[in-house]
Amino acid sequence: MRTDKTLPNYAAVCRQTVTLYNKTPGRDEFHKTVFNASAFLESRKVFQEGRTGVTAANPALLVIPQGADGQLYADPGLFDAMGDKTGFFTLRHGDKAVPGIGRDVATLTDWTALNKLPGTVTVTAADVKRGLDGEVAHIEGGGN
Repeated sequence: MRTDKTLPNYAAVCRQTVTLYNKTPGRDEFHKTVFNASAFLESRKVFQEGRTGVTAANPALLVIPQGADGQLYADPGLFDAMGDKTGFFTLRHGDKAVPGIGRDVATLTDWTALNKLPGTVTVTAADVKRGLDGEVAHIEGGGN
């Protein structure tokens, strides 16, 4: 495990409150993690002109430092197998992130309704970034 002296300084960038939602694959089980002033979420509207006209995209970036708000990253398979997920989070394709403190999600209807909230990002790729010591430094999620 890293010590404070070996952690990168994310304080300058990761100052947003972000709520991360996980759905266990194949089951209607949901987990909500709030990162208070300790994560980064950015979504942009981008337009590209091509042969078929102008297309729009909404690329997004989510960055969660290891240990943000006291939460430690767990591999998705390990996370799903945990009975008590307190103090842990995971990130995978299909997860959702919203700026601020999001509502509770208990049903598939609640989960789907997250897409209507302003700023909701659906994760399409997740990448665990490790430091030179091999320990998890931060987790990045891309999405739209």
